Amino acid sequence: MNNRFIYLMPGHGIPDESPFLKPETCTIEVLDTGSSSQFAKETNPKMAGLVIAQQRWQLIQVQNSAFNQTRPNAGIQLNESEILIFGGITNSNFVFDIRTQKVEKTQSNLQVKGNFSKQSDFIARTFGSFIYAIDSSARNLHVYAVKEKIWNYSPLSDLGIK
Repeated sequence: MNNRFIYLMPGHGIPDESPFLKPETCTIEVLDTGSSSQFAKETNPKMAGLVIAQQRWQLIQVQNSAFNQTRPNAGIQLNESEILIFGGITNSNFVFDIRTQKVEKTQSNLQVKGNFSKQSDFIARTFGSFIYAIDSSARNLHVYAVKEKIWNYSPLSDLGIK
């Protein structure tokens, strides 16, 4: 995100390691890799990774039961402050605002059979203000219009893809 932050989601609270989290809690893990100006100063290649090695992961507990139940597993940057999060065990999708650290459910028009974006079942690319995602298990092409914040889809067979 923004050529600096790494977001992993969803994380799952492990009570033994994080006693303040409930087992059903989802988290978002964040790593600030550091400012690019910190990397520009380092000329010794053996020390190039030291900036990242000194950073620590932070945990954001998600207070959204729909997100926690869905266990989404794909995300893509929408703009400077938002990440679209989708996939998992339902057709729900969410927007994570990095400024407020809130996860909000968005309109969903994903047409899926079973889990969407599980391992090899998912391929996505961005072009302009659109995100294209192929769900090979349901054989659909999903298109997310970033400006309108809405999904649309077409069966691959309708597009002449067998």
